[in-house]
Amino acid sequence: MFLVTLSNNKHKKMEGNNKGHHFVLVHGICHGAWCWYKLIPILRFHGHRVSAVDLAASGVHPKQLEEIRTATDYVQPLIDFLGRLPADEKVVLIGHSYGGLAIALAMQSFPNKVLVSVFVSAYMPNSNTPPATLIQEKEREFYKKNLKKEGHQLDLGICLMVSEGLEAV
Repeated sequence: MFLVTLSNNKHKKMEGNNKGHHFVLVHGICHGAWCWYKLIPILRFHGHRVSAVDLAASGVHPKQLEEIRTATDYVQPLIDFLGRLPADEKVVLIGHSYGGLAIALAMQSFPNKVLVSVFVSAYMPNSNTPPATLIQEKEREFYKKNLKKEGHQLDLGICLMVSEGLEAV
């Protein structure tokens, strides 16, 4: 792996910002913010601000895996993090693997807060399908496939899994 940074002796700061950029690092599935431990000091050395977010039930995030029902639940810590940033702050989002889907959702939710997004060996939705639509389709396919095996039913995207404690809405 090699790293191209946005900062060196000849780099022109974007939009007159003399403080460097704010990088927000998003891990993939079965990882946590810890996976960026080698990249964080390099970016900071070059004068950038860095935040590594633990998605739900990952790293040290307190949510339990059993509480994650949708991809949106999984990504919510990133959405909450970006929502707390000042309205005029722009970030560089970097997502690895499934973190690509997370940053795509963040781009959709906060288009004015994202300066650029970098997909590192990551899932990257196409420009014709919003990430939320794709997630909904994939979740529906997953539940249809797996619930039929278990003898449960799926009706209009509503899952009935009495044995798991989830009831129809």
